[in-house]
Amino acid sequence: MPAALDGFGRVVGRRHVVTGRPPLEAAGRTTYATHQRLAAIVRPGTVAQVQAVMRVAREHGVAVHPVSGGRNWGYGARVPIADGAVLLDLSRLDRIVAYDDELGSVTIEAGVTQAMLAEYLHVAGDQFRIDANGSSPRSSLVGNLLARGFGATAYGDHVSAACGLEVVLADGSLVHTGYGAFPDSRVAGLDRWAPGPMIDGLFSQSNLGVVTKLTLWLMPTPERVETVMFEMDDLDSVAACCDAVRRFRLDGTIRGTFWIGNHWRVVTVLQQFPWEQGDPPLSAADGDALARQLGIARWTGFV
Repeated sequence: MPAALDGFGRVVGRRHVVTGRPPLEAAGRTTYATHQRLAAIVRPGTVAQVQAVMRVAREHGVAVHPVSGGRNWGYGARVPIADGAVLLDLSRLDRIVAYDDELGSVTIEAGVTQAMLAEYLHVAGDQFRIDANGSSPRSSLVGNLLARGFGATAYGDHVSAACGLEVVLADGSLVHTGYGAFPDSRVAGLDRWAPGPMIDGLFSQSNLGVVTKLTLWLMPTPERVETVMFEMDDLDSVAACCDAVRRFRLDGTIRGTFWIGNHWRVVTVLQQFPWEQGDPPLSAADGDALARQLGIARWTGFV
């Protein structure tokens, strides 16, 4: 590992290779109990540095766990699955590379957060907006998308509202998906259906590459947005709700995301795990008692 750390330091600069115990312990904690120990945190600032880091890691047989920012809690964790891995933190790749205010698209690097892009679009005139996700304003848009986080509007399927991925593979080589594979393509951010197989999906919820940049399709800012939330107490009501919403989705009345979660799911949004009651999992009786205490129905939905 010392040789690998030296190599990382030469690539990204010594101050961007973190080996101190307090920051490593902080990075090894998440919303559930963990025991894995990090070897280091490496923070590249450019795509070329990401490529070089991957080459060093491959040369020395070091496992790499990439995160865009590590704040998409609930969609995985920044903690590697095994001891001795290097956390590849892409939060320094935080440029908004291009914005097309005519066609409604924006190209961003992996470290760009919800808050950063929302502020950028506001300053640009609020002509377009992003679909919200269920994480925090400080969460990475690319990280949330690759974890298949979803939103609430017609653009709620975030994976389907993106194209033109830039990906660093394990050997440090660079891949551009779709029309991005063609030099100087003018439609790389508009059309994912380039000749040949579509490989974008290989890089969501996988470890096949490190996504450093992509293009998001934006939605015109609407005059009004309305979200309806509803509660149900039995499965017969859930079935009837699904039947009703299906008809509205098919005829185009409802264009946004339709979501239903049970009381266990909603409890996790409203409070931290009650560690005073013991280690997880909670018993069914404890979960039901928490739901009653919080005033949560058996099933909650939104559309």
